[in-house]
Amino acid sequence: MREQTFEGSIEFLFIDGRSDDGTRAFLDELARRDERIRVFENPARRTPNALNIGLAAARGEFVARMDAHTFYPPEYLAAGVERMRQGDVDWVSGPALPCGVGQFSERVALAMESPIGIGGAAFRRVRESEFEVDTGFTGVLRREMLEQLGGWHEGWPINEDGQLAGRVRAAGGKIICLPEMAAGLVTRDSPRALARQYWRYGFYRVKTSRRHPATLRRSHLLPPTLVAVMLVAATGRGPSGSSG
Repeated sequence: MREQTFEGSIEFLFIDGRSDDGTRAFLDELARRDERIRVFENPARRTPNALNIGLAAARGEFVARMDAHTFYPPEYLAAGVERMRQGDVDWVSGPALPCGVGQFSERVALAMESPIGIGGAAFRRVRESEFEVDTGFTGVLRREMLEQLGGWHEGWPINEDGQLAGRVRAAGGKIICLPEMAAGLVTRDSPRALARQYWRYGFYRVKTSRRHPATLRRSHLLPPTLVAVMLVAATGRGPSGSSG
């Protein structure tokens, strides 16, 4: 984040979820050496709560979300802010590209590069030019708009960006994806962590779709449909309950 090639004033707000691995001491030391850095505590230890703490403390015209466990290009912020200033968009994001950092994580990243792994998520692909998406991965938004929408909904500890996107689009907003903002998203490095991630995402994806039906894509229906077909094939019973 500190290597961003951004011309103009910038502040870095780090929201620590009461970590016990030395992160807070490291951040405090950085803040002492860099006046652009401010550190806040997130007692709830949940993502939307952290984002709203940052939003309440933000002083700039634009707010950029930059998650941990992600590698951002140096021009990430500059590209996003420049596009926002051109107008006609309300959220500028970049492609989320899977990035493996361990043996299992690398296999997950490889799987997620396939069409099946990507599914219908357009923001997980890189194209030659900007394109409109139904939701964005992190990205840059106008602070005033976020405040008008009430920030991130704290009832969505998972898929909070999807839920926010539903509100942005319902208000007539436009979300785009810029190739030059592509970031490397570190994939889970164990089967248990991966299973937990996708179970939680699936649960809150359903919750988002119920609140914002327009956010539902056909690809979201593929996994449950596939499971149903596999169960029917395994039992040999059709929808009527009869076999054969």
